[in-house]
Amino acid sequence: MVFVPATQLRHLGTIYWAQEKSDRKYTNTLKPFNWIALVINAMFILLHYGQTILFYDGIAQDLPNWASQGAVI
Repeated sequence: MVFVPATQLRHLGTIYWAQEKSDRKYTNTLKPFNWIALVINAMFILLHYGQTILFYDGIAQDLPNWASQGAVI
């Protein structure tokens, strides 16, 4: 998938920022890096839906149903 490396890099950058700049105390409120991680997830979920709507998955007809289950297991 096209967006996986970009998503991972952004999340790794957010994790790095959180570890370097955070006071590491637990609170009941979300910190800025939590909000950024949520926005990154929302952004790439929307991009994934857009990709799914615009582009047809051509290999779906060529693979048996059990192949997806084997990939998950």
